[in-house]
Amino acid sequence: MQRWLRRRFSFLPYSVVQKCLRQGRLSLDGQIVHENIVLHAGQTVILRDQRAFPCSFSLTFSSKDEDLLRSLILYEDSRCCVLNKPAGLAVQGGSKIHRSVDTLLEAHFCATGDRWCLVHRLDRETSGLLLLAKDRPSAAYWTRLFREQKMQKAYLAITMGFPSPEIGQVIAPLKKKRSGGEERVVVDPEGLHAETAYRVCQKCPPHALLFLQPKTGRTHQLRVHCATILGCPIMGDKKYGDPQRDKNPSLRLHAYQLRAPDLPLLTAPLPETFFEGTLLQNLNNALFSFSVNV
Repeated sequence: MQRWLRRRFSFLPYSVVQKCLRQGRLSLDGQIVHENIVLHAGQTVILRDQRAFPCSFSLTFSSKDEDLLRSLILYEDSRCCVLNKPAGLAVQGGSKIHRSVDTLLEAHFCATGDRWCLVHRLDRETSGLLLLAKDRPSAAYWTRLFREQKMQKAYLAITMGFPSPEIGQVIAPLKKKRSGGEERVVVDPEGLHAETAYRVCQKCPPHALLFLQPKTGRTHQLRVHCATILGCPIMGDKKYGDPQRDKNPSLRLHAYQLRAPDLPLLTAPLPETFFEGTLLQNLNNALFSFSVNV
């Protein structure tokens, strides 16, 4: 099926076709399909995406989605805009995800005809700065800067425990592994190079507020480095070892600062729930005078 789709919808990026398959926006003889299957002559395939026009069916979007996208914008110029993504909003959709940044971008396309696109990702549970490109040349430009590590990012995290020493650098390769039907990222000598600088902003035992600067952009890098190497998992991290994860429903990880060529230093306000909990109130008094080292 996927080979046929690539020929039939050759004007679409292959990632769009994959996303439609993943989100249940592809049907075969009226039945939604989520996986690659064998096609037979006479069957009817419908791909529901505005970019697949002309098509017998296309999605429609609420103006509330366009309004939500606009409400999240912290910075905008002719080539990009930067969102302050809330925790819980997925960047990309899936079969059980009804609203994501992707669907907000679809709504924006329907409302304006402008095709904005993602150039990097944040975990669904992570809040903070997310950069979008306004056209394909800009997307290629920002993607290249991320690949060349010229986009300097910094995060704030509340951890369970605190590292010793309180300032340093983690260099530990990471590799994706699947176990028991779940994919996890682990430290592995055969994995991809991963590097994180860190410092403790403030301690309030048993918690600490950490300032984290990833030098590479591996999946779940900060979460794994904190939990595995520094021995202090990020609060609310159900996947990587917060011992009180049942009492801490939200992940306390926030994409706080972004510096890049041609952009001012961008800072995302912390969500109101970031310091939620009596034991964290002292951390809330910390003055964030830190900035990205360029």
